[in-house]
Amino acid sequence: MIQPRPNTIGEILTLSKHFVVPPYQRGYAWESDEAAEFFTDLEMESESGRGLFLGTLIFNVSEESQDRITIVDGQQRLTTISSY
Repeated sequence: MIQPRPNTIGEILTLSKHFVVPPYQRGYAWESDEAAEFFTDLEMESESGRGLFLGTLIFNVSEESQDRITIVDGQQRLTTISSY
């Protein structure tokens, strides 16, 4: 059963879990200009105090008890944020 849970990106990044990219996902594809635009958007919204909706991140948590969470959607955004 799907159970949506609203979380901040900070809450997601501080989970003590291993995020797994499944083989059916395309590889990381963002170039530096796309990542820079993403961070510019984050910075502008942070300064405005409004907050920024990053879109829905979808995870398969069926292996969460094994400290693994599979990324179903949102890999580009999550990888960009956690890599910089």
